[in-house]
Amino acid sequence: MTESQNISQLRGLIKKNRKAIIIGLLISLIGTLALFSGRFWISFFVDGRFNPIIFATNFIGFLVAWLISSFLVARVSAYIVLGVFSLLLIVFVNQEYLALPINNLISIPSLILFWFGLSYVLLPKLIKKYVYIIASIYGVVILYFYVFRTANTFEEVHLPLIGYFITISASCTVILWIYQQLEWLISLQLNQTNTELALLKSQINPHFFFNTLNNLYGLVVEKSDQAPEVVLKLSDMMRYTIYEGKKDLVKLADEIAYLKAYIDLHKIRYQKKVDIHFDAKANGEIKVAPLLFIILLENAFKHGVENLTENAFVQLTLRTDGHQIQFEIKNNYDASNINDKPGIGLENLKKRLAYIYQHQYQLKIEQTGEIFKVKLNIQTH
Repeated sequence: MTESQNISQLRGLIKKNRKAIIIGLLISLIGTLALFSGRFWISFFVDGRFNPIIFATNFIGFLVAWLISSFLVARVSAYIVLGVFSLLLIVFVNQEYLALPINNLISIPSLILFWFGLSYVLLPKLIKKYVYIIASIYGVVILYFYVFRTANTFEEVHLPLIGYFITISASCTVILWIYQQLEWLISLQLNQTNTELALLKSQINPHFFFNTLNNLYGLVVEKSDQAPEVVLKLSDMMRYTIYEGKKDLVKLADEIAYLKAYIDLHKIRYQKKVDIHFDAKANGEIKVAPLLFIILLENAFKHGVENLTENAFVQLTLRTDGHQIQFEIKNNYDASNINDKPGIGLENLKKRLAYIYQHQYQLKIEQTGEIFKVKLNIQTH
């Protein structure tokens, strides 16, 4: 991947998650104020002189906090993240505006609950697995605080112990989260490679191309006027599959043209009558990942039209609403010839959608009688 492509993807990622980045910035500002007050922004001035090391440390720390906050908002509900970080706001108000003593009833329990909530947001599976044990530990620490908060030695003896617990808890949470993300990235790279290989195998369908070439041979022998058209369409489809299929995004108009060429070739192939209707009214300039819809269309022909001797039909609809793509395909099939084992193409489609669009797509499959219908909605921004 070239440097220009990397920059383009980075710009697209920032634009796609602009709201999360802004909310993450606000959360980071509130967090630094709650933990360090206004001293965070002037601590790099020592004895009136600028200290570049302290400045760099504070700046990098703030960027990391901003990155993590934005990541959390993009991955989970912003309300959950704001709810967790609001506990820091309580600490900030109590300490900076109300000037309450450190052993007040709210500040330290709020800080402890903040780390518990943040741990849940960062490591939901781990926390759910050991929720009773972890919640009990945090509960014991809060109880310890309430028991000894009025003791004469609270600040000298008990407060440092609570501080050590918070520090260790926060460090373990961050370390485990970083490890989890690295493990996820490695797994993603391996799965993406396997998925791309499966995609090429499923899209360059030898059965389809060999049958088309056989039909082309027959047209040439008959000196049919359709032969040049078949050659052109087949050439365009192979070029698109091999070259455009490697790109991260293509114009929706190109995907539509590819689907129409596929349909036209199938019409030439079949001697039987097949009712094929493709209604496409969409903004062709919208960008979408290539070769997503063709999997559903190919399945409609493979499992529907191929096995029916008469009255076969395939109906496609493609619409756009703003930056949302709405694709629907419906076909009939012979229920006696259907294999319950899921096909490679459909499983590959689900994986690609999950990797590329994460939570910004909906795939709905319906089987009613002898009608098979699939709806795919994709939010491109």
